[in-house]
Amino acid sequence: MKVMRILALVLVVTSILALGAQEAQAEWLTCTVVQVGCGYNNTFLNLTDAGSAFSGRWFLADPTSYKEILATALTAVTAGKTVLVNVSALEEYSIIVAIYMNQ
Repeated sequence: MKVMRILALVLVVTSILALGAQEAQAEWLTCTVVQVGCGYNNTFLNLTDAGSAFSGRWFLADPTSYKEILATALTAVTAGKTVLVNVSALEEYSIIVAIYMNQ
């Protein structure tokens, strides 16, 4: 019984640490939308970071809010505005979790 409690405690602590690491990787960036479109059952955005962290990098829209992300990105392109995006990581094809159009 004591071994099971210790094992359960280790599992809980490991889960908490893993969740904390995922949140720490999320980034908020101001970007220009270079290209946006849909294909292969995904919504893709090609972004360039205003802070020069990357240029012309592809990201995927979160599947639970892809329509809203697509609409915001298209509006930003049409209006010539930048966007504030929350991405899961800076690597190519990471997930865009949230997007806001800047003034």
